[in-house]
Amino acid sequence: MDDTLLLWLIGSASAAVVTMAVLVVVKLVHRSYGRWRGVRSAQYVAAVGELISRSILPERPHPAWRDDALFHDALVNYRLSLVGSERGFVDELVEHLGILDVLRSRMRRRHSTNHRLQAVSTFVDLATESCIPDLRQLLADPNAHIAIHAAKGLSRLRDTESVGAILDRAAVAPSWHAARLADALTGFGYEVGPPVRDWMILEIGADEPPVATISLAIRVLGQVSDVEAEGLLLELLASDFREWRVAAASALGHVGGDGAVLGLINALDDESWPVRARAATALGQLAAPSAVDHLEPLLSDPMWWVRQNSAEAIGRLPGGIRILVDALGSEDAYAADAALYQLTMRGEVAAAIERTRTESQTELDAELLDRVGAMPTTMAAPPVAGLSTGVAV
Repeated sequence: MDDTLLLWLIGSASAAVVTMAVLVVVKLVHRSYGRWRGVRSAQYVAAVGELISRSILPERPHPAWRDDALFHDALVNYRLSLVGSERGFVDELVEHLGILDVLRSRMRRRHSTNHRLQAVSTFVDLATESCIPDLRQLLADPNAHIAIHAAKGLSRLRDTESVGAILDRAAVAPSWHAARLADALTGFGYEVGPPVRDWMILEIGADEPPVATISLAIRVLGQVSDVEAEGLLLELLASDFREWRVAAASALGHVGGDGAVLGLINALDDESWPVRARAATALGQLAAPSAVDHLEPLLSDPMWWVRQNSAEAIGRLPGGIRILVDALGSEDAYAADAALYQLTMRGEVAAAIERTRTESQTELDAELLDRVGAMPTTMAAPPVAGLSTGVAV
């Protein structure tokens, strides 16, 4: 064998052995470190639990408690799971140990992004009303994730004065960031309604309104069920921006009353099919009997989602099942397909079969089954969302 080849083989084997040994050592060290962290975390959890049960602020706390992130995590776990006086004691303990000051120091920009994010996350979970100025400042941080954490903290503390600033940040942020900020606003609950509406009214009249952000604000109003927003939403339902009309139609399904029905019925004639689809769903959610006659023609709409949303809404309304059964015999295959799909999804076909089996069949059951049996065996399948119709609505 060539000496060079032999030396190469010996060197390769030696390198492989050394590499394997290093991997084994690293794995053992990592396992030992993880076990050590687990033991230490358990000790901290036990120590905090003992202090809470006795309501004792330690005169000589362990030096590691103030700076150790694992101890901070133990405090967070207790604070998020406790209520009343016990949570108040955790706040006292955090202040007594000066932990918020430690976290404030670690949130400064001279630290690495990962360390800052960890500190901000813990700070948000431990924050009290005294921390609101810090969170407002973090809301303007260049790092998007830190701003999102700050918005969540302000939401948890119900600082409604910061709502405008959160929306202002969303207006200049990428779409994913703006959506996360809007999610944080929903955490305020119904209290977020008035400041969101105030911000929207100012921005709607601007020369170049932030269309996407206003759409997100509309969604927030719907998610928190701000019934006072009905009038504003009806105005936006008739706006020139399709995004606002789509969002307003959706929101009205959650917050609208009798006064919203006419506006939604008018929206069934909108040139944009997503608006028609959302308006149909909203009318079903509002259980508006007067909408049935206006929804029925949409069973023949050119767009699949409009047909299906209309059929679903009809099925929710008084006398709607009768209308869907009649549609099974329609000369319009699209209308028949929409009706069959919804009757099947609602379990009406299966229920009719079961009542027939138990000899409790109704006249409508018999008509339903006759028409289903007379239909073609292959009906149009629903499209994949986003493939042929844009997006699901």
